[in-house]
Amino acid sequence: MVRFLLLSVCLVLPLLARPAAAEFPPITEAEKALTEVPGDPGAPAVVLFREGELNFQDLGKQIFESKLTVRTRIKILTDQGKDYGEIRLSPRQRGRLKSLEGRTVLPDGSQIPLDTQFEEKVDRRNPFVSVVAAFDRVEVGAILDYEFVLRYEGIASHDPWLFQDRIPTLRSQITYTIPEHMGYQEWSKELRPGLLQKEATKRPRGWEVRVWLENQPAVPDEPYSFPIQDLANQFTVRITEYAFSGRVYPIMESWASTCESYHNYYNQILRGDGAASRKAKEVAGNGSKLDQLRNVFRFVRDEILYGPNPRENPTADKILAQGRGNSTGQALLLIAMLDAIKIKADLLWGADRNYGVVDLSAPNEAWFNLRLVRAHLDDKDIFLFPSNRSLGAGQLPPGLEGVGALVYDRSKPEAILTPSTPFHQSMRRAVLDLVIDEGGRVTGQGTLELTGHPAGEAMEPDQTAEERQDAWTEWLEARAPLFAVSDVAVLEDRDARRIEVRWKVTQPEEEVLGDEVSLQPSLPVGPRNNPFAAQGTRRTPVLLPFAESEEVETTVHWPAGWSVETAPEEAGHSGVAGSFAARVTPLPDGSGVRYQRRLEITERELLGRAKYQALNQLLDAARQHDAKTLVVVKGAV
Repeated sequence: MVRFLLLSVCLVLPLLARPAAAEFPPITEAEKALTEVPGDPGAPAVVLFREGELNFQDLGKQIFESKLTVRTRIKILTDQGKDYGEIRLSPRQRGRLKSLEGRTVLPDGSQIPLDTQFEEKVDRRNPFVSVVAAFDRVEVGAILDYEFVLRYEGIASHDPWLFQDRIPTLRSQITYTIPEHMGYQEWSKELRPGLLQKEATKRPRGWEVRVWLENQPAVPDEPYSFPIQDLANQFTVRITEYAFSGRVYPIMESWASTCESYHNYYNQILRGDGAASRKAKEVAGNGSKLDQLRNVFRFVRDEILYGPNPRENPTADKILAQGRGNSTGQALLLIAMLDAIKIKADLLWGADRNYGVVDLSAPNEAWFNLRLVRAHLDDKDIFLFPSNRSLGAGQLPPGLEGVGALVYDRSKPEAILTPSTPFHQSMRRAVLDLVIDEGGRVTGQGTLELTGHPAGEAMEPDQTAEERQDAWTEWLEARAPLFAVSDVAVLEDRDARRIEVRWKVTQPEEEVLGDEVSLQPSLPVGPRNNPFAAQGTRRTPVLLPFAESEEVETTVHWPAGWSVETAPEEAGHSGVAGSFAARVTPLPDGSGVRYQRRLEITERELLGRAKYQALNQLLDAARQHDAKTLVVVKGAV
């Protein structure tokens, strides 16, 4: 059976040269004998150890290049544990992968080397690059060893070390080697004060800080759970200053010094020979300032693909010329182009909520994995994220909404909270008009409108119009299996984050009963699933993709002599998580009924047992109601 090791990093990675084979520590008799984890007998797999070594500077080269080496050993304990042959390194990592080695050790002692011939994949919606390599023969009792090395250009952008995983961890350790000419501060997040064990040792040329934890339980993996970064113990070292030629330079001493350390690099990108300025004036057009902003934003979003910045002396003009840049490069090119048409804009450091809450009280650029732009126009702030091709001007992906961000400024950086889309603006609304003829056959038409995040989630910018129509036709056929779907028309507006789908339905002859029609009126938006229904006790807070609302209005017309046999009863439910309401009412002339359904989930994050129970009850009310049918029959009831 083939399983995968998935390492996700924020930079495009170079092709790896195969290094000398890693020397993994001998497997102990205790590791061979282990069949279950003390205190967690049902654990599917276990991290036997995970060790990291982070050297902040290569003293031999005397350059600011850090190196992180990570060694991990996992044992598969059950058939379910085979899925843990897929290992993930957080997408927040900034390093450049230099080497990767691994092996599968089978229960009989035989070894299978990890195939390090991997492919790189870019997430279409989020600018991360994934490297995929395959472990072979992952079976119960197998031990998986792997080691990788990341190199960082600089000494600032290092993610905190996580001491826990989704499976139990017997030992996790990180060691930091800090040269004597650097000052540092420690940062930690402990689930219980005093839990981390630490040892700081003075070495001849600096300090060594070693931090470890043993016998840590698994971080619960529950539906719509908070990211593991919010639920695990963490530790990191922040370099706050370094000494050079008799002078001390602050780095992450404050947010101002943290921003200052990036000034030369950012300023270099913003410089150029004017190509970016000329292109901005060319694409902006002669409309209003808002129209010009939108035109420039569209150009960067659609024409500058996500990828590495130019390696040598990157500038806005070079990024423009190669048609590719990372999140920083795309954002700074956009700022340079907006400046050319006299629209002021700021660079923002942002962090996707799905990778943990940032600690804005501790200056550290490593908290942030994405760059976005805040433009100022007519006393209004317009947020721009050109790295996501599904978004228009003024729109952010769900993960960048309502999160802490830093406005980059050398002298007065500002911590802000990004805006959020209200639940009523993230809407799925379906309107259907169905007619039953004398022979009991149903025909009709429908309209589905998506706005806000549901629309952004459904958009595929690279699809052709024909592909888009085919995709929606397939979706509608799956949602209405008893009907033939035809005449599908799709209107997609990325700038307004809106999709409108129109279609016609016809009941096939073989499905016509003649004297009875059965419909599930919550379709096509419903039926709503409740992922928490069978969960039992909840151990973690809930993080939904976004707050949202749904509406369905279905009108069913019939000829004289037809009437309702059964119909969903009126439903109403409300609480701190939102509300659900549905009802069936007769048309005034007695020729049919109208079904109306509305679901509102008003919050994205639900902390505490009371809010979780409220959400569970809300979704269960929708689930139970959506399962019911409307039955119309010919003749007296």
